[in-house]
Amino acid sequence: MRYNTRIDFEKATHYILNYQYTKDRRIFRVEGYYKDYNNLIKYDTDTPWLSENLGDGYARGLDLFFRDSRSVKNTDFWVSYSFLDTERDYLDFPIQATPIFASRHNISMVAKRWFPKIATSMGLTYAFVSPRPYNDPNSAEFNGGRTKTYHDLSFNASYLTHIFDNFTVVHLSISNILGFDQVFGYRFSNTLDNNGQFSSIAIRPPAKQFFFIGLFISIGQNINLTAEEILE
Repeated sequence: MRYNTRIDFEKATHYILNYQYTKDRRIFRVEGYYKDYNNLIKYDTDTPWLSENLGDGYARGLDLFFRDSRSVKNTDFWVSYSFLDTERDYLDFPIQATPIFASRHNISMVAKRWFPKIATSMGLTYAFVSPRPYNDPNSAEFNGGRTKTYHDLSFNASYLTHIFDNFTVVHLSISNILGFDQVFGYRFSNTLDNNGQFSSIAIRPPAKQFFFIGLFISIGQNINLTAEEILE
């Protein structure tokens, strides 16, 4: 706005159709959508302050969700899947392309079980993300690179007890218990190396695995939860 007061609001038009069925503690939901983007901010790489509303793009996809809290006693599980096809011509993109944050396929599976004899809830979560695009300056194709497929299997447990008559939860969680090598993208050098290439390093999480142990105490409240409430 400092250099160009003609900048206008970006525009997104959404068309969404969804269906949900719920019965006996089971849920099924499906949603399809199409999104049309107009007036997106666009500029040349060397002069980002000279922005114009010249960009556009689209996104279309399908989301599926199923949850079952009834079939297996004291157990709750759900599965979600999303498909996304999107391209944009905005910012300093030379052509219409898929943004680096967009993955085509995403899957999440969660299972939780309550063990009443030991007053403990345990759960497993698996996440899958298909390769995401990134721009490799060594390639002639813009945003033509693809990251590795993302996998993560995590575990969590919550033990319910009382400390001095105060409701207490001891919680443990461990991410990426199988130690998958996760890569979110690549950072490239701004200058050529001795081989005439732009060298790169992978963008990874600070650590392969994260451990968390927490103690949560509800002071001044008498809380008694049922197995169904714990599983929610």
